[in-house]
Amino acid sequence: MEIAPSYNELSLEYPNGTHSEYAMFSLPVQARLHYVLRSRWDPYVLGGVGPQVVELNDSGGFHSINVSGSHVAVMGSIGAGIDYWLTKDISAGFETKYLISRGQTLTVENGPDLSGNLDSLVLWIGVRAYFGEL
Repeated sequence: MEIAPSYNELSLEYPNGTHSEYAMFSLPVQARLHYVLRSRWDPYVLGGVGPQVVELNDSGGFHSINVSGSHVAVMGSIGAGIDYWLTKDISAGFETKYLISRGQTLTVENGPDLSGNLDSLVLWIGVRAYFGEL
């Protein structure tokens, strides 16, 4: 089990030249299921669920437009990866994860609430250090 925070932004552009960013903060609790090999390779699959907070930030442009969007919703994650153990406590690896984000809203001027699919594909390459006994 792990807590896997992530942050990403969508760039929104409006017909009058105004733009803004839609920031997404996700905090899923994920389970990892490892396939045990008798080597340094460690493949796994993962899945989880948790809260996601979105907010509008960095508005700008020549013309002013009233845009609002801030919401908390439940998001999910599903993915797979592989680690290579460099030492007993350090691994390098690759992971791909799909973040499922639905139910967020955005309002432009006095129009209706807009909603959409904010799903994201995340690719990760990195190094992990494990503390404590394995």
